Amino acid sequence: MAGYSLFMEKISGIFKKARKLQDIRQQEIIEKIKPEILTQAALSSFEANKSTISARKLKKIAQELNLNPEFVDDVSLNPFYNKNSVIKMFVKEEVFLEKLEPIHFVAGFNKRLSLIFLVAPYPELKKFKNLGLPLIYAIAFMDDMNNVFLVRRKKATEIINLAGDWPNSVVKILKDTEAYQSEITIAQKQIERPLFEKIRDWEAISKKEIASFFKAKDIKFTEVAMSKEKDENGKLVLDESEEKAVRFLRSLGMKAPTELDIIVLKALREAKMPHEHVLEFIKKSQL
Repeated sequence: MAGYSLFMEKISGIFKKARKLQDIRQQEIIEKIKPEILTQAALSSFEANKSTISARKLKKIAQELNLNPEFVDDVSLNPFYNKNSVIKMFVKEEVFLEKLEPIHFVAGFNKRLSLIFLVAPYPELKKFKNLGLPLIYAIAFMDDMNNVFLVRRKKATEIINLAGDWPNSVVKILKDTEAYQSEITIAQKQIERPLFEKIRDWEAISKKEIASFFKAKDIKFTEVAMSKEKDENGKLVLDESEEKAVRFLRSLGMKAPTELDIIVLKALREAKMPHEHVLEFIKKSQL
């Protein structure tokens, strides 16, 4: 009985998280699968792990949440499944992003994720141009099962401000890579205005349109992984430029950076990001 309780707790938690990340109201689910089959009170109680729902009903709910109905019978499977449509999610409405929650959530069920940061340099977002970094309007990513996800802010006029939270969001992705022993690759693409408008208006964006980016020859993916270069004491081996970065951070009164911080610094350097932009963000973070 205890095993079954833990089983249901895991399923209820995943169903609830998937629903909230997609901004789907409980009432919407009830209306689609009919109130005579499931009441909102029953669904609410299930999500709170206070009661159970039959497997037959759970499979109906799963389809409305872009989840795999077979996951109800086997929780070792990837819970997400939609072979025809893009699975759309939102990141939290916060000034700074401590974590890209949809990506971290999905990463826990996959050995491989490919992310594309979608840049939209259009007038609607001009208030963000003084950041000096690409205007990341949305993030598309694909999992092991070739599910295609699209993430943006709930407010259509906001960007995903990774710079404001640098380097926490990137570091968190790196930590996910290590914790889940998964492979994460990242790329960047400037999107055309018609697609920007579709994402902005949250219209029916075809899966084929987004999936094509992951096969495009002009998009170069970079693997995000933990460095394996360590000395005999298990510490990360730094090159000259990384040591300079460490000394500079310490001169600002910052704590000694972790290995992940150093990897991020190296990635920024390899991306040829202007030094003045990086220094500006570091200094601002100390205010």
